[in-house]
Amino acid sequence: DHDAGGLCPETARLESVLPKAKGLVFDCDGTLLDTMPIYYESWSRACDEVGLEFPVERFYSYAGRTVHDIFQTLIDEQLPADTTVTAAMCEDMKRRHHDALEAEGHFAGPIDVVVDIAFRYKGQLPMAVASSG
Repeated sequence: DHDAGGLCPETARLESVLPKAKGLVFDCDGTLLDTMPIYYESWSRACDEVGLEFPVERFYSYAGRTVHDIFQTLIDEQLPADTTVTAAMCEDMKRRHHDALEAEGHFAGPIDVVVDIAFRYKGQLPMAVASSG
């Protein structure tokens, strides 16, 4: 659904408030950079390694949860109670797979609509990039 200017409602709403902003703070992962595809691939490889299923739809539904908590949930649901697989082990595997993906040349690309906003307001508003990692 788009307005007369061709904008979706969320973008139109954002465009209406941006001129009133006193500054902009952008999150890096998932806002400026489309990190989700490479993150999912590292998750998928780690899960395959220990016999866990983690469909992409579920991955996206868990956005915002910690890596440890997600792995613990998957382990509790899918592996026997006496498993030797731990969430910490899975986190290490995921990190290793993520590093391997980058070594293979897979990197996050920009989310153009957000990057365009940053360029448009460069020099006009104070800006910062925030990241948890």
